[in-house]
Amino acid sequence: MGSLGRRVQRLEKVRGGPRLGAPATLASEAEKEREKRDWLARRQIWRNEKTSDDVKHARDLIRLFRAQNILSQMSAQELTERIVSWRPLPEGGRSWTATEREVALAIYNQEPGTESMGCPPEWRESFVAADEVRAKFAAMPDEVIAYEGGFGKDVRETYGISEELEERVMGPSYVLGELPKETKVWIIQETLEEIFYGERAYRIEQLLRHDPERARAAFEKINALASKGVL
Repeated sequence: MGSLGRRVQRLEKVRGGPRLGAPATLASEAEKEREKRDWLARRQIWRNEKTSDDVKHARDLIRLFRAQNILSQMSAQELTERIVSWRPLPEGGRSWTATEREVALAIYNQEPGTESMGCPPEWRESFVAADEVRAKFAAMPDEVIAYEGGFGKDVRETYGISEELEERVMGPSYVLGELPKETKVWIIQETLEEIFYGERAYRIEQLLRHDPERARAAFEKINALASKGVL
């Protein structure tokens, strides 16, 4: 045996023998990573489909005005008005509430060009509540969400997520009565985007796949709670 062969043998002894399975393991890991990327990409497509045209329009114009270096010259009120009145107008017009929320959120998140704008206090309160809900869900184990009906009222309250807090997430009191159910669901999903669309969503999906019996029991619990109106 040559000197190279002897060096390989010594290295194998140090490292625990030949690693014949390494290429297969690497291929398997690469396949898992590819599957995760594909899953997350499909999730983002779903997220985009659930986002209203009014919200997309507002975000697009905020980006346009920023690129044109005129965003910083506007007030929040002026920005909202320009977005809502931008022509051509769709049939039925645009939602002032959806636009106002997007403008306020951009200011709250301190997006470039909004530094001189003031976030309306009533919307700031809503976004602070959303931050609080996110933090409380972050403290909730993935297994609780996957198997124990993490979105059920009883579980939420265990983690300090009250109905009053959830209501504040929806927005100022003056908009609550006009929000359709699908908009409220969208706000929840956007607030908890990591659970619905991100890496954590993928982890939860893997837990559900791993134990379908517990997953089925969790869905049955959620459906039972929904039928009683306690979700």
